[in-house]
Amino acid sequence: MLTPEEAKHLLRVATAHRLHALWWFLALTGARKGEALGLQWTDIHWDTKTVTIRRTLSGSGRRRQESVTKTRHSIRTIAIPDVLIQTLEQWRHEQRLQRVAATTWHDTPYVFTTTHGTPWDPAHVSRQFKSLLRQSEMSLAWHPHDLRHAMATHWLAEGISPKVVSERLGHSSVAFTLQVHAHALPNQQAEAAEKMATQLLEDPEEPSTNHPHEPGNEGNAATTEEKPESPDGPNHADF
Repeated sequence: MLTPEEAKHLLRVATAHRLHALWWFLALTGARKGEALGLQWTDIHWDTKTVTIRRTLSGSGRRRQESVTKTRHSIRTIAIPDVLIQTLEQWRHEQRLQRVAATTWHDTPYVFTTTHGTPWDPAHVSRQFKSLLRQSEMSLAWHPHDLRHAMATHWLAEGISPKVVSERLGHSSVAFTLQVHAHALPNQQAEAAEKMATQLLEDPEEPSTNHPHEPGNEGNAATTEEKPESPDGPNHADF
């Protein structure tokens, strides 16, 4: 599985790749490849910095098919960072330039399109990802979907709530998210134990060094007198 560190290296190289906006979108949203290819410009909410995942694109040529996402949980609106907003704005500008320069342009609503305006073929995207891996001098065993797993691993390892991660990924349940990405939480048992020990055994507040008979403490003098012990022994409410 692609690690967050490997994904970071891949994205640095991807800056100069023709599909750089797609790779950044996959990595920073955790979207599935088909969900990204099915994204339309109206799905991006620039004012709220969110994007709605509502459809998926699969197949190629005449067999290309647009459909709703896998489950009702897959239809989701997620926040996106400023860097992705900027990347998408840059890509929108590039797409407009391609439209002007193209001899043939198909006017489609999709975000990620070819130089002719048609949506990318999923198989071709996978081949382009292999090209990116070669440029990055990384194993060709990885797939675009591994960017999604890398981001999920990073979120969980950074302490993001599994519920939030599950919602961003569009999983059917939090349990499924944890089942798939349990490897990202190997040290949480130890961390929980250490945090509890720190809280329970931390040093109490330093007692006051003022003598009860010093100026300003006259009212406390009486409280320093020793209480007589009850016949039944110490008062256990004091412990």
